[in-house]
Amino acid sequence: MAAISSKKLSFRTTYKGEEFASEIVFDI
Repeated sequence: MAAISSKKLSFRTTYKGEEFASEIVFDI
């Protein structure tokens, strides 16, 4: 995994044909 200066990782995933936009905030 590459080093990310920002601790915020946004990604999109598909579930049951529906598309969801999720955001994960890593607090390190």
